[in-house]
Amino acid sequence: MVMPSRKEAPSVEDGYLPIPPEHLLPNTRASFEIYLKQGGKFVLYAKTNDQLTTQHRSKLGEMGAREVYINVSKESEYSDYIQDNMAQLLNDDDISADVRAETWSWSAANLAEAVYESSLPPSVLRKRVDRIKKLIEASSRFFTSPESLKELAKYISAGGNIYQHGIGTMVYSLCLMQTYDPDEPTMTAVCVGAMLHDMGKLHLPEQLLEKDPRDMNEQEFRAYAAHPNIGVRASAVIPLMPEAIHCVLFHHERMDGKGYPSGATGEEIPLYARVVGLCNAYDGLTRSKPWRRGYTPFEALKHVRDDTGGFDEDVFMRLVKVLSDSGLT
Repeated sequence: MVMPSRKEAPSVEDGYLPIPPEHLLPNTRASFEIYLKQGGKFVLYAKTNDQLTTQHRSKLGEMGAREVYINVSKESEYSDYIQDNMAQLLNDDDISADVRAETWSWSAANLAEAVYESSLPPSVLRKRVDRIKKLIEASSRFFTSPESLKELAKYISAGGNIYQHGIGTMVYSLCLMQTYDPDEPTMTAVCVGAMLHDMGKLHLPEQLLEKDPRDMNEQEFRAYAAHPNIGVRASAVIPLMPEAIHCVLFHHERMDGKGYPSGATGEEIPLYARVVGLCNAYDGLTRSKPWRRGYTPFEALKHVRDDTGGFDEDVFMRLVKVLSDSGLT
């Protein structure tokens, strides 16, 4: 699906798809040709891998062009181009905040759908992916100020796949939350909180993030364990709901009280934060780290199950049920 330049769904015209001209980012190269529509015909405006400049966009503005076009066969390349340059787009003050927020939500929805297709059973995809996309779209309202967009850009451009892990945690969390049938505001808050849960890691030394927490000395682990608190402070420029803040703050708490930063136990940890905590652990285990390979889904679930006192048993069983139809377990 290509993001429309306005609120209505995009239409295919003679094999061409419309895209917003704001998406032609200066100092980038696109692996697709860009066309204008003039007199009912599609005219080449920029060749594949041409260097795009500020003049390209300003010229389109002078022409009053509200849309440019790409060949429908290049839809995947266009999506990759936006995702690869998302941080630059979010930082571009020449693009309206609404367009930047809308573009982010479209790109995040594409990433979320990719997680579904690769990691969850088709039955879950058919029933829930559209709702997840709507929740991501609804969450874009939290990123309509220049300050919040720039903070989001920092998060997306961070190394170590922090953002991709945030998207994965969000997908699993929303799947589990739907089994509890919460209201829409809570789901939207969890959508944002799960995605941003590791924001505090942006403010930690890179060498610390490359080390197994079990091998850290006391001083290193104290610094590492501060990342939930740091994340809450870093997200202050984003008008998050309390539930979203709780997801950031409590995602490393444990049912037995041996977690951090507060050592909360059992039901002192809100249900949605217990959900995010489990999904954070599961998604993190399935991803490769500098100190180990990524676990298979079965290995990750076994590791979580064997961590006595770490996670809510009901939430864990619901995760197993969500994954079971896929044959992953």
